[in-house]
Amino acid sequence: MKTPFPLTPLTEHDPLCGRVQEILDLCEAAVTGTPTLLCGPPLSGKSTVLDRVQSLLAQQGMTSIKVPLQGVGSARDLAERLALAAARGLAQGPAKTPSEDTSFPHMDLARVPSPLTGRPRTVATGDPAVSGTTCLQGVLGRLEELISRAPGPVHLGLDNVEDLALLAAGEVEKALQDFLASSQVRLLIAGSRKADLLPMFSAKNRPLKALEVTRFSLAPLPYSELLGFIIFQFSRSGKTCPRSVAESVAEISCGIPYYAQRLAHHIFAATSQVPESEAVAAAAELILDGESPRYGRILAGLSPKQGCVLQALARFPQIPVFTSDFLKRNGLSHSTIQRILPKLQDMELIIRTDRSSKKYRVQDPFLAEWLRTLGRAV
Repeated sequence: MKTPFPLTPLTEHDPLCGRVQEILDLCEAAVTGTPTLLCGPPLSGKSTVLDRVQSLLAQQGMTSIKVPLQGVGSARDLAERLALAAARGLAQGPAKTPSEDTSFPHMDLARVPSPLTGRPRTVATGDPAVSGTTCLQGVLGRLEELISRAPGPVHLGLDNVEDLALLAAGEVEKALQDFLASSQVRLLIAGSRKADLLPMFSAKNRPLKALEVTRFSLAPLPYSELLGFIIFQFSRSGKTCPRSVAESVAEISCGIPYYAQRLAHHIFAATSQVPESEAVAAAAELILDGESPRYGRILAGLSPKQGCVLQALARFPQIPVFTSDFLKRNGLSHSTIQRILPKLQDMELIIRTDRSSKKYRVQDPFLAEWLRTLGRAV
């Protein structure tokens, strides 16, 4: 029986919990030509929302280009990703641009066998004889030309754009801004890590500030909406999900789509007809085991003091952070807490749960449990 909770990225045909109003608002912004910035913490479903927006826009006759930027390493890398995404989007969308017409300066687009499947795939390789910035400018100039020749509007989605901030990005951002200012492309930018993301579009010395983007934020899924979605998807697939099990999924996931989807998937897969409460704990263990390497990388990327504060907040989220109780339990000083908290907030690792009493918690509930497990192991 096919699961209604796939672990692979959702397609336009897979059921999606909520986000209806956000998707409609972003579609309206695209139709009116308003550049938008979709913000949300990691795992909040930004990529899925971007995909659904572009799917709806395609139904309205708009060509869509989606550029994944996670881990982008250089101007040349960005140019290659743009060229590949543009060639694919312009060929598949209403523009139906033939592949022979989507050549780019200083860029070789070639069909090669996939190392994993052996099936042919298109790869883009920038000319090593020219600089990455020259490659990027050439791709953007050609893309502007192709957009001007398209029979209708073209929508550009830039996903995980915060990783551009990790580049020496002055020339990169300037090239992007020049392109966006002169082309008629409709723009949706998605990203996390507000400390890196927001200054790109708000700081006075950053070229992309001129875009004057309209900002949208993704909140966790509403509890009642997630509850109803899980029960309904079990039912339409011939199984019964007790309300108590659905409530556990909604509570444990904290409304984070990534975790809610995975919990529901494992419970559905392990259940012949009606899941019991033990299935929830087993599903949570599977997620913790699978995500442990990622959590380890997160912790390894922090300074020792940042790691100590993060672990302390995972263990004692109910205790105000500046009380002597919290400080003594964790061997921390007032000044350390005061210095580290803003940094962890900027990295979107923690959120404030009570402004008056200064309580914080780790934003990712499974990362928090993993950190508590480390504490118990010690």
